[in-house]
Amino acid sequence: MATATAATIASIMSPMPAFVAQTSTALEALETLLRYDAAELPVVGNQDQCERLVGSVSQLDLMGIFYGVDLGRSSVMNYVRPKPGMIESSESVASAADALLDPATHALFVMERGGIVGVLTRSNLFEAALPALGG
Repeated sequence: MATATAATIASIMSPMPAFVAQTSTALEALETLLRYDAAELPVVGNQDQCERLVGSVSQLDLMGIFYGVDLGRSSVMNYVRPKPGMIESSESVASAADALLDPATHALFVMERGGIVGVLTRSNLFEAALPALGG
């Protein structure tokens, strides 16, 4: 893996493992979050339009389950954050680090030619930095 200073977003991101469609229930979103051990997932137009990003949903967004909300009868769109963190694959790692300093930003969806190609988390940044730090 490239060092943190020489790395590109594309070289340190994780490929997009999962997403949910805007037609999904909130329960389906929660199940997908847990299955992939993800903090946040992209919500896309539909299963056939995985490139059209509608927003994102996170575990924190679905905490209503503990207050009697029936996630199985509730649309994921009730919980969507309409402006998720995004970054182009060609942008610098420093730009990503700046964006991930915001505690409200769990992940950055990596975009290429208007489509989602991956996800970048703080863990990705730390893993890229470890070799440069002697780890």
